[in-house]
Amino acid sequence: MDILKIVPGLESETIFVTAYSEYAVEAFKFSAVGYIVKPVGDEAPSIAGDKAMERINNPKVAKQSALSARCLNSKIGIPNGKGTDYFDVDDIIYFEAVNNYTKVVTKNSELISSYNMGQYNNLVEGMPFFHVHCSYIVNLHYVARYEATGMVIMTNKMEIPVARSSREEFRQ
Repeated sequence: MDILKIVPGLESETIFVTAYSEYAVEAFKFSAVGYIVKPVGDEAPSIAGDKAMERINNPKVAKQSALSARCLNSKIGIPNGKGTDYFDVDDIIYFEAVNNYTKVVTKNSELISSYNMGQYNNLVEGMPFFHVHCSYIVNLHYVARYEATGMVIMTNKMEIPVARSSREEFRQ
């Protein structure tokens, strides 16, 4: 773990084999593929190895898995005219451009932020969000349906357009 702390962003698949079960949560903060506690049985290394190979062969799935692990219990600050409100990343459904401001739609509220879409695009980098259109960034956890017309239906029934240039990447 010390090596992973020294070299953040190391692109590798890590499997921990240890006698200490108490470090498992910390290991998964580093997106570990596996955490095997000694004594090692016959099945655990094989399962962890298969999972590592799957992530190596399908890097998009691995990246999304790593992003989800990092976003667990993360909060994001939303500046507005009165100060900054903090929301769990998992509570934000989408961001919508409104002139030079951004409407932030959460599970329980909507607010107008003084940040523009470009600032939010940078802020949510590495989180489970996708910039589907110049006016929208959606939380992938709240996508209910993608329609052939190029619209995304969110779990709150909001219909959001997906730019033609983003459709193929979004579908993947």
